[in-house]
Amino acid sequence: MKSFLFLLVLLFAAGCCCKEIPLIEPADNASISFVSQAQKAFTIDKSGTADFTFPRTVPFTYQYDGTAEVQISTDKNFSNPQIFTGGKTVQISNLVPGQKYYWRAVDGTNNSSIRTFTVAKDHPRWLNVPKVTNFRDLGGLKTIDGKMIRYNMLFRGGQFEKWHKRHPTMITPEGQKIFLETLKIQTEIDLRNNGTKIIPVPNYQRVGLIAYSRIFTPKYMERIKQIFDILAKQENYPVYFHCQGGADRTGTLAFLIEAMLGLKYNDLAANYELSNYSISGKRFRTAPRWQEFVKGFEKFAPGKSINEQVAAYLRQCGVTDDAQQHLKKLLLK
Repeated sequence: MKSFLFLLVLLFAAGCCCKEIPLIEPADNASISFVSQAQKAFTIDKSGTADFTFPRTVPFTYQYDGTAEVQISTDKNFSNPQIFTGGKTVQISNLVPGQKYYWRAVDGTNNSSIRTFTVAKDHPRWLNVPKVTNFRDLGGLKTIDGKMIRYNMLFRGGQFEKWHKRHPTMITPEGQKIFLETLKIQTEIDLRNNGTKIIPVPNYQRVGLIAYSRIFTPKYMERIKQIFDILAKQENYPVYFHCQGGADRTGTLAFLIEAMLGLKYNDLAANYELSNYSISGKRFRTAPRWQEFVKGFEKFAPGKSINEQVAAYLRQCGVTDDAQQHLKKLLLK
């Protein structure tokens, strides 16, 4: 009996040693945005040396004598949380727009209360992958019939290694970890003609592509079919496709995918122009190469909408109507 009472005293004492870790910010039920002020202002750096494609980070802060880890989860039980360390303030990015999250601070013995926050439904969803320019999620884009491209399925951006004096460094180890562990990219489609595998993704596919109206030649129509065959397999997702700077060849493929899925022309052109934020230089829908590119689809379905024209072009590439419908079921909700 005495041993039992002694054990109860010990358990009570251990329980009394636990302290609640006070959370500071963000406040409970907050709405947070990762869009930077430069992005909101649609800033273009005319010198071509700045890169505005990286989102802002949001500080998560707690007050505590020791050092805890911040856990963020989509469920209140924290069954599979994202874990962030680095002091009493950690900088967070790369969360999904429109998603409600739970967060807390934990040190193994002491816990904070649990707070919630929601990520604002800002578009586009820029990704913060250190040293990779123009990295964004195609998710969140709305189609003509009111559907939306799913998040965390299709990502686009630039390459991972050195390629220009304005982009002189390799993707960092932190960037690789985000690519593989946070975003869980399964397939890399490398649109460069002489690309090499840098990140150990499960499925690396190099399909050399060309930009704009040159995709209408038989050689590149065959390659478009090859790319769409990769996209047709659910096990290949999430997919990251890129060229060098993530603007021209990448923008050409993104246009085909988005037009096939049913985006309005103004949204197609606006997504192309988002590369103005990057170090790749100016990209406008009024440019002759863009105008020539868009008009080139007319011959595949004269007088029809750009969506019908792109669908007809893809059929000529060998991407059947059934294959296109399959992709819509896979990528839209």
